[in-house]
Amino acid sequence: MISKPIFLAAFLFVIANCAACGGDNSAPPPTFRSDTAIANELHLLEQNMQIEEVLGHDTLKLKELLERAKAADPSEAGPLLIRCRDEYLKGLRGRSGVPLGGLGAGTIELWPDGALHDWRIAGNWDLAKEPEFSFAAIRTETPGWHKTRILQDSRWAGRKRTKEITYEGRFPFVSLDYGAGEQPVAVTSSVFSPFIPHDAENSCLPVACFTFKLMNISDEPVHVSLLFAVGSFFEQASAQFERTDHFSIIRCESGPDSIAIATSSPSAAFSAGWEGPFLPAEFEKTGTLRGRIGHNGRIALCSEVDIEPRASREITFLLSWYYPDQRQRPTRGYQMEQKFLELGTTQENEANKYIGRRYNKFGSLEEINRYFFQNRDRLERETALWTSGIYESNVDPDVKHLLCNSLYPFFKTSFWTEDGGFNILESTNGCANPDCIHVRYYGSIPLALLFPELDQQILRRLAKYRGPFGGAKVGQIPEQFYGFSLELPFGRPFLQNNLSFVLMVYRDYIWTGDEAFLREMWPAIKEAMTLVAQADSDGDNLPDLVRVAQSYDDYDMGDSPIYIAGIWLAALRAAEETALVFNDRSRAKEYRELFDNARDTVERTLWNGRFYALSEERADVCFADALNGQWYADMLGLGDLLDPERIQKTLAAVFQFNDPATPYGIVNGFSPGQGIDYPGHAGYFQAQSSSVWPGATFAVASLGLYRGFYEEPLAAVNEVHENYAVRLGNLWNIREACDGDTGLPMAWPFYYRPMSAWAVLLGVQGFRYHAPHASLAIDPPNQIRDLRTPLIVPGVTATLDFARTGSGAQLKITVRRGTLRLKRLSLPDEAPKGKVDAKTWKNGSQLEAVLTRDAGNSIVFREELILSESDVFEAHLQHGEL
Repeated sequence: MISKPIFLAAFLFVIANCAACGGDNSAPPPTFRSDTAIANELHLLEQNMQIEEVLGHDTLKLKELLERAKAADPSEAGPLLIRCRDEYLKGLRGRSGVPLGGLGAGTIELWPDGALHDWRIAGNWDLAKEPEFSFAAIRTETPGWHKTRILQDSRWAGRKRTKEITYEGRFPFVSLDYGAGEQPVAVTSSVFSPFIPHDAENSCLPVACFTFKLMNISDEPVHVSLLFAVGSFFEQASAQFERTDHFSIIRCESGPDSIAIATSSPSAAFSAGWEGPFLPAEFEKTGTLRGRIGHNGRIALCSEVDIEPRASREITFLLSWYYPDQRQRPTRGYQMEQKFLELGTTQENEANKYIGRRYNKFGSLEEINRYFFQNRDRLERETALWTSGIYESNVDPDVKHLLCNSLYPFFKTSFWTEDGGFNILESTNGCANPDCIHVRYYGSIPLALLFPELDQQILRRLAKYRGPFGGAKVGQIPEQFYGFSLELPFGRPFLQNNLSFVLMVYRDYIWTGDEAFLREMWPAIKEAMTLVAQADSDGDNLPDLVRVAQSYDDYDMGDSPIYIAGIWLAALRAAEETALVFNDRSRAKEYRELFDNARDTVERTLWNGRFYALSEERADVCFADALNGQWYADMLGLGDLLDPERIQKTLAAVFQFNDPATPYGIVNGFSPGQGIDYPGHAGYFQAQSSSVWPGATFAVASLGLYRGFYEEPLAAVNEVHENYAVRLGNLWNIREACDGDTGLPMAWPFYYRPMSAWAVLLGVQGFRYHAPHASLAIDPPNQIRDLRTPLIVPGVTATLDFARTGSGAQLKITVRRGTLRLKRLSLPDEAPKGKVDAKTWKNGSQLEAVLTRDAGNSIVFREELILSESDVFEAHLQHGEL
């Protein structure tokens, strides 16, 4: 998040990319706080309406209601405001979908209307550029009769439009069912872009593959022609058609940039540059294209097939693009001109530098198409491996949907330069900068699991440009980088930057076992921790003067809030463990003493008898994300940071107070006896205290699951899903925040933080993985009796089956990809007393292992267990004898 002076202005950017997935659009009546609150909300809605108007959407009804509401008395403005909101939400329906593309390749969204929207393929991350048109069309012909249909619900298609389309998005797949309409052929399509965990190079292709299945539902043969067309994207363009051994391709290009449609169908015909209606006249008349070449930027391919009664055929089109000349872009705010002077340069010098794209390694668009068609089956199979694992699991349906679809920022907001520099932007608008460290601290969890080499690259960069670089204090980790640059750090010197860095480095180490990486980062960790320790001005061993200098940067939390204190405790434990890896016992002792003293201060000053308070100044406020440090500690096996009984009571208070206060997730601040912590309660003005942050809700839910809560954290996750997927329709555009009263979106679109949804899966599993020790712990909440989920660690995709049997537990791991090494497996200890027996098998053959009960039930293998692709491991644990 950024500071309040920019906050309202940035609201202008939040509308253009809203999605809709159906469902009830009505909003519950808000709690109006004052005439000023009504005026402010009217102002925001008016600003949003204006941006809708700029985009050409129909906002006349909303505009009329707004004018009436502004002129009304406060007593009348409330009901009018609710009607305004309803109209506003109706206008958002159907305006977002799964982004197709690749890591750093740019994206095109496929929406529920069947059309392609929000084209951001030309380096235009912050503002979409739409082509003249893009569509697929089907023409069916039987003796004496033919009919053409446009396979999207767009007004320009008139009577040829398809109005009833069933849409299902499972990033990076989309399934659409267009039905048959008045034709004898029913049409469905499966669309995807390659996204393969642990294979970043095959996940950066600038392509979207459309496979149409054509089913003849009649009793006579049908001749079918299927067309795929894209309108002009360039002011001046040339076109070229080529037929190869593997595919046919029509390409439109302007300078180095190009867009292409290709098909593997042997009967491909093409057209480019036709004039007049979007649908080529010869296609509608004859079912084919004449092979003409024009230069207005329009391109189309069609393929013809004969389909016997009750039979089906498939036709595949590949949409691809190539914009190799990506440039650096400017950034505003944050006193940038002064910052550039400190860095020895100017913004003008940096703003247009060449950075290129990772996919430039192919050399041309033709080579990208050739590579895809030669490897299509493998790319699709390996992409489906992880998505099918999610949807074949038995976790909560909303959790499944969020696990899969929360990963859209990998495509939507990532960039990957020609020389290999990778990052994910904080957002596409407003905070559109790479490496915002305290945001990625939440959102980078799936990056660390799926593409750990890319995550480590980012952490190396943050370490490289730490203070004193650029005039910062020694050890200060930068908040983020300028524009798309990976060499110009800037931002605010938050202490949380350092703490987030230490925890992410340790996380990546224990999940990968990469000791060389940890050794490289060790000097930066020591300097970062020293700088934070120096921020203790009153001798209580906690960082002081925090206030708004943290990720909730419009929420004045007080001097030493529980949020930062808890993350400080977690970072001290991570630093201690890191010191022990390198046998630096004096440093480890120093961190342990700091930890013990800081913990004592927190227990003494922030426990208010019911929960850990936001701060001494705000002792009445229950802050949802208070135990964020414990969340990381639980994921990384760092133990209890505070009194475990008080941890449970604080979580119970969050689920008792903050979650029920709004139906949209967990509200950030709540004061028992007063309610939601509206800004006026503390005499300052901002909205973060009274809003819901999906990314933070997911973190709290994950911690709750780790700590044995079940219904409450899943209910909070369900609320976020309901608001964004159903009511707002923003499942592929989850923003940083929504208003606690209304659920309306606030702040930045396509936000990075909500990728923390993947931590919910880890909480459900009770997952702890320590690659250096080759140890895995699985300990789901007690309410889960049977569990089937994907198990993903760096380099490995597997299926996990777990069951509580009443007298013990059973576990099975089936490896789908990669190699998993285990020396120790820990399972729940539900009966700490009495005899326990354990047996293990690999591919049906019993293994030699011993059971220890020093920390629960741990099965220790006599020899390291190596599980490769297709291997099946089973473990049975039983009280008594097996």
